[in-house]
Amino acid sequence: IWLVVFVGITFLVFPYIQKLPFKYEIIFTTLWVLITCSIWINSSLIHPSEDSMMVVTSARDFTDSNYGILNPNENYYRFYSFQLGYVFFTEFFIRIAKLFGEIKNYHFLEIINSIFLALSYDCILLINKKIFSDERIHKLTFVIMLFSASPIVFSTFIYGIYPGLAFSLWAIYCEILFIEAKSTKKQIIFGALTTIFIATAVMIKSNHLIFLVVIILIAIVSLINDKKYIRCAALILASIIQSSTITPA
Repeated sequence: IWLVVFVGITFLVFPYIQKLPFKYEIIFTTLWVLITCSIWINSSLIHPSEDSMMVVTSARDFTDSNYGILNPNENYYRFYSFQLGYVFFTEFFIRIAKLFGEIKNYHFLEIINSIFLALSYDCILLINKKIFSDERIHKLTFVIMLFSASPIVFSTFIYGIYPGLAFSLWAIYCEILFIEAKSTKKQIIFGALTTIFIATAVMIKSNHLIFLVVIILIAIVSLINDKKYIRCAALILASIIQSSTITPA
């Protein structure tokens, strides 16, 4: 049913969407994600559980200088030490939240999830516009994302998926800008942002190592096509070194 509704609405609104300026697509996408996620978060009232609860509770304990969970006799982080990256990331936001009063629930972390989802959508549109010259592909991507319900529903899952995804996508976008850049200054800026973003993504969730592989492959293709051996090799080495050293062992 949802597919039929989607196709019907797309057929009706697509002629109007084709006339929509790109900056308004970004604005509308951001507002759409934030509003729909906020409605879902406040209506579903879903709370962290299982691994998600363990990570969030650990982050909150760390803000109180309680590091008991890291005791050698505790088994969780002995076997899942890679979770500590997201614990550190979540701890940062919990410390900020505590400045505004007592924490009664973790819905603010779900709202942060929605912000990173909006940033991911925006970056997908930017990358899409860079890669495809056919405006119809770009507009269709815009419509498909708006009608994707699963990412909205998934925003209540506090596990580092969306923050890591956002940093990964922005790392790829910065790499594209790095490859396009003509001046040394811009190459340094976008190269640094690429490595910082991908390292942060890998720290948050080691699953995002797949994006590191993508970044390396893009750099290799650019190296072969443009013959810019030094800058591409530097980007590859910096990305690998930062991502491998920042990942919790």
